[in-house]
Amino acid sequence: MGFSEVLQHARSLSQAEQIRLVEVLVEENRQSEKNLFADLPEGATIPIWSPYDAYEAARVMLDLLNKTETKS
Repeated sequence: MGFSEVLQHARSLSQAEQIRLVEVLVEENRQSEKNLFADLPEGATIPIWSPYDAYEAARVMLDLLNKTETKS
């Protein structure tokens, strides 16, 4: 069953059933996220990339913007 079919069926539910459906989906999503990090040792850190000091990326983006401006 595709998304549009699921959406059509969800719209046919009563308001209480729609709310319950959302609650169930949110809880399942929360559990999935919990399981995603279950294998990490306690106190482990996860490196996250930040655009701070990303001068090369900024240069590439600026070059692309300049190219699109000259085409317009």
